Amino acid sequence: MDYFFLHEREFAELISKEEFLDHLIVNGYNYGTPLKDFFKILERGKRVILHLAAGTVMLLKRKVPHVTIVFVAPPSRLSLFERLRKRGMSEE
Repeated sequence: MDYFFLHEREFAELISKEEFLDHLIVNGYNYGTPLKDFFKILERGKRVILHLAAGTVMLLKRKVPHVTIVFVAPPSRLSLFERLRKRGMSEE
């Protein structure tokens, strides 16, 4: 919910220390979910809902085995391809 702004070198350092649950680049900007913040919420007995890529979900499952995973799939392959086309994705 909250954003924290870092210099690129600080962000890169946190990546090298594996301090993000996940991180990615969107439109040239770095985004990441800090592991410490995720665990702070869990320690307070709260639930966390995250929107993650499939690969990141498996990393999370290794770090937090009791996590519940919900995969939301499109209604059909045709629907998926149409959504991707609308986003400007290539045919590949």
